[in-house]
Amino acid sequence: MPNEHTVKRRAFVGWIGLFATSIAGLSLFRKSRSTASSMPPVPVTLLTEDGRLVQVDAAALEQQPRKKISNDELRTWVKKRP
Repeated sequence: MPNEHTVKRRAFVGWIGLFATSIAGLSLFRKSRSTASSMPPVPVTLLTEDGRLVQVDAAALEQQPRKKISNDELRTWVKKRP
């Protein structure tokens, strides 16, 4: 039969382990929620049709598949060259 002192020690270590994992789990969950909402807006520099560079918040843009254009297309797209 195990010693009563050993059983109490195991129960104590088990409770401490359970407490530590619950605190770690809560802190990870809290960090993941807070970082998503507290991230500063990321500015993106875009070229307008009249040739000006403007900065726009990346969250305001619609996500579409990226497609590169050729230099010739770019030259004909810009109406006013600096």
